[in-house]
Amino acid sequence: MKTFTFDVPAELCDALEAKQYEVNGLQKLIAFALSMNNEYQVADDKFARLQKEFIKANAEYELLKEKVEDLFGDLDKTRASWNLDFRTKKVVVTIDE
Repeated sequence: MKTFTFDVPAELCDALEAKQYEVNGLQKLIAFALSMNNEYQVADDKFARLQKEFIKANAEYELLKEKVEDLFGDLDKTRASWNLDFRTKKVVVTIDE
């Protein structure tokens, strides 16, 4: 196993952190709505808008994650796992050998 550390630009790091909070919040709202059964109509327009918001936010989140992975250069991303520390703005990449 090899470990590498990369600096992540503050703007990218902050954008990813904010988008992660947004996606997690939307997931919780959707889970709550689904758990309410009859009290909340999942066929309702509000729920459909919530789903669309989630799909858009999640797509943006995945694109931001790809930008972080672009920092890895020639590392084999298919065998990599990584963790971004939002405080230090560093990503630690572990490659399984």
